[in-house]
Amino acid sequence: MKDRRQGLQLAIGVYTGHRANWIYFALLLICGGYSLYTGALFRQAWIILAVFAGTPILEYFTHKYVLHFPLPRDRQKHPLWYEIMHRIHYAHHEDPKAIAHIFAPWWFTLPFFLLYTGGVYLISGQWPLTAVFATGLILYFLIYEWTHYMAHCDAYAPRNRYSRFLKKFHSWHHYKSEAHWYGITSPLADLCLGQWKDPKTVEASPLALKNRGRE
Repeated sequence: MKDRRQGLQLAIGVYTGHRANWIYFALLLICGGYSLYTGALFRQAWIILAVFAGTPILEYFTHKYVLHFPLPRDRQKHPLWYEIMHRIHYAHHEDPKAIAHIFAPWWFTLPFFLLYTGGVYLISGQWPLTAVFATGLILYFLIYEWTHYMAHCDAYAPRNRYSRFLKKFHSWHHYKSEAHWYGITSPLADLCLGQWKDPKTVEASPLALKNRGRE
């Protein structure tokens, strides 16, 4: 019990201490506080539910088509493109346990946050509604980051079955084949879009075999 408690404390310390997450902790206080102040958080709580309902699809397409966007074939001709894509996700696949690459860089996630919330404001013209949407989006992202970290964390093993399943599900993506299993907080989109394969039927990729050797 003591080891588990210490492991959880260590995991929480890493998660809360990562600077990329500080921005979203601050934004959650601002947007959530404003939503509470205006009363919109209770009147329009359905928006948060809608955000969480749509995130498995958003998560899947972002992971598959943005994070796994192909690296340039010639690194010398496109050094900036290569470095950006490498830092966003490919470095994480090369070393799945490295804390520096587990959490998404703020300079990549923040523009998407501003794009989504800005789009909601342009459509609705309402700051309170936009703040509720932003609150839901931030809550989801912080849960996403925690879930992803738990999938790679050795210090603490989740106790509930769903979290343990997600850890195993994500391990297939790194240690079996990066061409499948794109969900992080939910496998629903993978199941609906045909990317949830029986790992026994999937041939291990060269990168996955390298990762096995690093464990």
